Amino acid sequence: MRFSPRVAPTKCAVFNLLNNEVMIQKVQDIHEMFLVNGVTSKADTSSVLIGRKYARQDELGTTFAVTVDERTIVDETVTLRERDTTDQIRLPLSQLVGLIKSIVEGSESWATVSSKFEKVGKQNDDVVTVQKTPRAMFSRPVKNIL
Repeated sequence: MRFSPRVAPTKCAVFNLLNNEVMIQKVQDIHEMFLVNGVTSKADTSSVLIGRKYARQDELGTTFAVTVDERTIVDETVTLRERDTTDQIRLPLSQLVGLIKSIVEGSESWATVSSKFEKVGKQNDDVVTVQKTPRAMFSRPVKNIL
């Protein structure tokens, strides 16, 4: 279901990548940070795979998903995923709420914002996708390694 970020019932979901107490606490902290700043959010600390968590929130029309992972604990950055494009960026936790509020309010677009941060999970030009199945995508390098 597609909603403009402005009218989406839930603006952001917050997930943990691993079922670990430190990550679960960080998810709760981020969720509270959103609520204090007037951004509707949902925290999901279940042990379900991250893809299923994304799918659940996509079906509900949630615009953004924040993922807390091992790197978050080390450098205070998170992964932010946008529902319609499924593009992901890595950004500092300190900029997260302001960035989401600016997109929801319409003062910035996802395209503008995503160009300012490190992209996550994109294929590069040195890799060719060989086969896509419902469960996986198989790739190989363009150039022979040997």
